[in-house]
Amino acid sequence: MDIFLFAFALFHFYIPTLFVLIIMMNLPKFARIRKKLGISLAALFVGGLLFFVPVFFFDGLAAGLSGPNDRTVWDYGYRELGNMLKNNPPRPLGRTDGVDVAMDTVNFYADRGIRYALYDISGAPDPSIEADHPLDLAGYHPVGGGIVRSLYGGGSRECCLNLPKNSKEGRYMLKWEEVGEGKEKLYSQELTLPAYDSPDNVFIVFLEGHKAELVVGGGYPGEPGWMGSVKGGTLGACLRAHDRAHCYKNLPHYDNDADNQAESWRIRCREQKNSNEKIEIFTKENQVKQIEFLNALLKEHEADPNYGVFNQKIYFEIQREKRGNRIGKTYCELWSEDCAEDFDMSSYDSVSNKEMCKIDWRSPVFGE
Repeated sequence: MDIFLFAFALFHFYIPTLFVLIIMMNLPKFARIRKKLGISLAALFVGGLLFFVPVFFFDGLAAGLSGPNDRTVWDYGYRELGNMLKNNPPRPLGRTDGVDVAMDTVNFYADRGIRYALYDISGAPDPSIEADHPLDLAGYHPVGGGIVRSLYGGGSRECCLNLPKNSKEGRYMLKWEEVGEGKEKLYSQELTLPAYDSPDNVFIVFLEGHKAELVVGGGYPGEPGWMGSVKGGTLGACLRAHDRAHCYKNLPHYDNDADNQAESWRIRCREQKNSNEKIEIFTKENQVKQIEFLNALLKEHEADPNYGVFNQKIYFEIQREKRGNRIGKTYCELWSEDCAEDFDMSSYDSVSNKEMCKIDWRSPVFGE
């Protein structure tokens, strides 16, 4: 029994006990020990807050970080406790007679992330295990799962998957959702293990075309020892099959930080201009607050030689802020001016092309 299930069971004794103590305090029969009952009630209430609130908070946080298809103990607790009371505990998480190896994931999609669950189906299903969510598999507990970002090439190995000593004995069901552009689609595929002499670390690999494979042993994608069906690293494989705009959809488009900042500003300003959103104007009050902030920033770092270039930039920014011709302009107009004059405070660098400072400019490669 894990801590969340234990807390779930204990909570169902805790609440009735509180009510019993409250009732006893109000009965004349217990008047002589009313003070002791009050102390016990207060201690029990505070202890419950200190125990149950953090436990259930972290249970909910873990479920939230794992995606909308994960569950809290309140979703499965009654069924699990019922199984225990019937002396019918859940099946182990897959086989236990093999060799424990680390698991990792690889995603060759550039335009979507993956949410997945892996099941070991080499044994018979357990009828007591129900499928309550799209990624659940009736009869089995998952032996792995999580979220994989686009073009992820591995590197976060987790423990553990119990692999059979003979690869022919391994059968798995992989269920996953492809998440991108506000759309989620569910897929599933039965997978077998590639032949191996001895168990080794496993990669769960998601391929374009809604396919997946298991890779056992070898290096990471792009390394000489990589044994997956798609050769090379994830970005390199994408660039061989697609244009640069597609492959860099979820990656920084430029090497220069200022160029990436300018792209974000252009997109945000165009969206603001094309929406019904009220456009904020730079006022005299804004100017005073900005000058106060910059003076405080300059004072904080003026004695530090490591901030020499930064301090000089702040000093000139203060002089520019004192000019009255900034008042009455939109923040997007001010950014465009700052960018063109190399006074964009969000970056140390300058844009590589001043055309990038124009709100309506679009990259010929990425389009925006």
